[in-house]
Amino acid sequence: MKYCPNECGNICKSKGKTSFPVECYCKSYWCFSCIEEDHRPLTCERYSIWSEKVKKDNEDMVYIYKNTKECPNKNCKERIEKSTGCSRMTCTRCKFEFCWSCMQKWHGYDNISSCI
Repeated sequence: MKYCPNECGNICKSKGKTSFPVECYCKSYWCFSCIEEDHRPLTCERYSIWSEKVKKDNEDMVYIYKNTKECPNKNCKERIEKSTGCSRMTCTRCKFEFCWSCMQKWHGYDNISSCI
């Protein structure tokens, strides 16, 4: 017997095999063995590996969206990261030249204040 992980307060009992999903009175399904969401047909071990991969992939995507910008070329949209140097950027995919600060086509600014 185990408490429902949905925090409804119900106590659930497995009907024999512990790796089978349990349905609580609150209508939630979960694995009696690892107390995670119902992950049939994956074993608990496989589900844990998959879950960690999804978490890492999500963290990678958060980093990408926080630290990159889309190429301003409307036909490209490649994600670009600026690490150092001036604001003149060239997309490695489409070769479009643009200013990192204003995201407009590069016009050969003398200093950064002329594009803002």
